[in-house]
Amino acid sequence: MNKSDRKQKFEEFKRLAPLKDAIQFLQPSLGQFISKFGWDNVQLKPDEYAECIAPSLLEKDTAPISKRPRCDLDSFHSLSDACRHFFDTASLEEAIWDFVGVPRIVVLNGTREKMQKAGWKYCQVKSVLGDKAVKIGSRVAHLNSSNWCIVWKESSNTDMD
Repeated sequence: MNKSDRKQKFEEFKRLAPLKDAIQFLQPSLGQFISKFGWDNVQLKPDEYAECIAPSLLEKDTAPISKRPRCDLDSFHSLSDACRHFFDTASLEEAIWDFVGVPRIVVLNGTREKMQKAGWKYCQVKSVLGDKAVKIGSRVAHLNSSNWCIVWKESSNTDMD
C-alpha cells in the first residue's frame, strides 16, 4: 500500500479505537520523540496526538526541551536514525502505523489455498514492524476476508515463526 492508502487505513483505525490506548506501549514513547526532536522534526500534527502526550508537549512552536529525563534517544542526532534503529522505518509516522497494525501489503482476491500454492506460509506473529516486511524474501502480507485478517510471510524467512 502506498503512503496515502496507509494514512487512510490509520484514519479508519483511529475511528475504531482510542489512539492513546494503541500507542501507549511504543518504546521509546511518542512523548520522548517530541521532547528530543520537537514537533517540526517529527512531522506529526499536535492536535491529532493530543490525547497521547503530556499537555506541556502540545506547543508546536516549542523547541526540544533541553532539560528532560534521559532516554534511549539521547545517543541519536537525527529522527531518521532513531526511527531506523528502533522501528526499521524511515519516519515516526510509519513506525506508529506499523505499531497499530496498519498493513504494508494487502492481498486482494486471495485465499489460503492460493497463498500456500504461491509459496507463502501462515505467520503466527500478528504484527511485523518495519521496512523488512516489504523486502523480497521477507515480505509479510495481510490477507483480508469479510470477517478476518491473517498474516502471511514468504516461506524463505523463518525468523517470524
